[in-house]
Amino acid sequence: MNLGQRKRGLKRTLVVAFAVTGFFIAFQSWDPVPLQILRMKQLDIFQQIKPRAKADTPVTIVDIDDRSLEEFGQWPWPRTQLAQLVRNLMRSGALVIGLDMVFAEADRLSPPEMAKDLVGAETEVIEGLKKLPDSDVIFARAMRNGRVVLGQSLSHEDRPGSISRDARKTSVGFSGTGGTAKRFVHAYAGIVRNRPILEDAAKGIGTTNVLPEFDRVVRRIPLILRAGKELYPSLGLEVLRVATGQTTILAKTNKYGLQAVVVAGLEIPTDEKGQSWIRYAKPDPDSYISAADVMAGTVQPGRLQGQLVLVGTSAAGLQDTAEIPVSPLVPGVEIHAQWLEMVLTKSFLVRPNYILGVEYLVTILFCLALALTIPLAGAITGLFIGASGVAGVTGISWYLFANKGVLLGVTYPVLAGFLLYTTLVLMNYLREETQRREMRFAFNHYLSPDLVGQITADPSKLKLGGEVRVLTFLFTDLAGFTSLVEKSDPDVVVKLLNDYLEPTCDIVMRHGGTIDKIVGDAIHAMFGAPNNQPDHADRAIACALELDTFCRRFEKEKAEEGITFGITRIGVNTGNVVVGNFGGKSRFDYTAHGDAINTAARLESINKQLGTRLCISGYTIDAAGGFTGRPVGELVLKGKEEGIPVFQPLTEEEDRSPGVAAYREAFALMERGDAGALAAFEGVVAKFPDDPLAAFHLARLRAGDTGTRVVFTSK
Repeated sequence: MNLGQRKRGLKRTLVVAFAVTGFFIAFQSWDPVPLQILRMKQLDIFQQIKPRAKADTPVTIVDIDDRSLEEFGQWPWPRTQLAQLVRNLMRSGALVIGLDMVFAEADRLSPPEMAKDLVGAETEVIEGLKKLPDSDVIFARAMRNGRVVLGQSLSHEDRPGSISRDARKTSVGFSGTGGTAKRFVHAYAGIVRNRPILEDAAKGIGTTNVLPEFDRVVRRIPLILRAGKELYPSLGLEVLRVATGQTTILAKTNKYGLQAVVVAGLEIPTDEKGQSWIRYAKPDPDSYISAADVMAGTVQPGRLQGQLVLVGTSAAGLQDTAEIPVSPLVPGVEIHAQWLEMVLTKSFLVRPNYILGVEYLVTILFCLALALTIPLAGAITGLFIGASGVAGVTGISWYLFANKGVLLGVTYPVLAGFLLYTTLVLMNYLREETQRREMRFAFNHYLSPDLVGQITADPSKLKLGGEVRVLTFLFTDLAGFTSLVEKSDPDVVVKLLNDYLEPTCDIVMRHGGTIDKIVGDAIHAMFGAPNNQPDHADRAIACALELDTFCRRFEKEKAEEGITFGITRIGVNTGNVVVGNFGGKSRFDYTAHGDAINTAARLESINKQLGTRLCISGYTIDAAGGFTGRPVGELVLKGKEEGIPVFQPLTEEEDRSPGVAAYREAFALMERGDAGALAAFEGVVAKFPDDPLAAFHLARLRAGDTGTRVVFTSK
């Protein structure tokens, strides 16, 4: 590929890369649910690898567990029982008690409430129940003596007349800087609140709402929510406010949304909607105390002194459970407790407003690096760059998470890089495949399929140069073709030659041979190059036999058509040669040079003097895995001083014939110099007059020659 083509290819690749990157950035801005889940799963993995270290914080969960229900009755408990629970907690020194539950209705077990349901009962009984204390009054009195925070739930429903339309405001004030938080936080239509008598007794009221992500995992909690025109703090935030004795909460905002919530000088970072990411620790059973132990007064002395106590339930039937990144199932109160522990240890997780811009920049730089690398350096280098980039970005993201508490998402840059890499590699593959097809189409007219396949797979093989290798060569020649051309019409000759050459070339290629040249009617082929073929000698012998079978049949068919078509003579030899690309920069020729090639050509032509059709050198026989045939002799070809063993290959049927057996016996006598060789060959020729090779040796012996060494003075 010349410089101009490389520049055009790079330009096309960059255009595609920028287009694809632009699409990815737009897709990232859209931030669809699957993309959010991928980003969240990265956070989950980080939290699972390095959860928040458990610290000694004054946060305890009082758990209404299955044992508590077994010992003190099914839920809901009477409010008098809850009042006892609160009193016991206060006596144990609890600093603040947060109840992760809502008491929206009157206690059905309260005596006045029971009196309403006793239809048909005696008047004295009903009046007696009405005079007994209301359990909500008892519960409120217990709460009023301590610091208790009730829960409330914001609802998307706002039915007329429902408790959610209660006009009472929150018990805490909000102040803000840089804008109003009401514009940014999650909004609801109404509130499911507690009974007024209970709210009046509580020191604070916090929302119990959590907002799981699309995969139902709770990773962040809203610290501030809005219902109507009012703002409401979360349960954990309200517990923190009451514990510090504050009356207001500061919401810090800018034009993009909330930045932080401040309580008693403690700044808690949030996202733009006022949600706080939770850095979870592994759930710790030691953080839990069974409500049954609190009710029975069997809690270890001092265990609850100065504690922020959150009361919740893990009882299976109450179904107050959630999934968090470090555990598939925890009580809902665990989320509020983990948030408080995180705040008290200042182990915050933050995802600043600018982090999305950083992720855009990482995506662009990552894609740009791949776009410049792959066209210039190739897919493997691009893969190395991509893998290094993924490792680097992931390492930075991990460092920021583990050491700074900053959440940098890498799933999307990695996904974008992977898709861009795949796109560019596919483009390069399609472009190279198109070039290969064009090259194959052009070269198939001139070179063997093996050579074409190797060149198209690795165009660098077009460079000049060669190597020394042992190869096997096959030469064919058609007897009497010149005279046939002189006597026949050109159109007839062309068709006849094509009908002959096409099948013979197919046979050579089918056996894995490479056609080096076609000279008129002659074929020059080699085996073992360009593809390495350890069995090149066997391939050449099998090819020679199949060629001979086809040519015999072709001669017969043409004879039946009245066309005299000469026999095809074949020579095969094996030896060391130099093989490779020879020529110049503008023209090259993949061929071989060496004496082994000349010997193969001489063996083809010597068939004429021997009266045979096929001659194969002993070098080929030695290189082959097996051979079926008969010896011709030790031939000293014209221009040579040393003789080479030559053999005539035979089919298995020919090898089993009586004539071949008789020839071998006579040849053995001649090889030993036995005087009986002459009579033996006379007997072979007399009995098998169609054996030209036996007739050749008989003529030699009659002329006074002996042995199997034959010296030729002509080709």
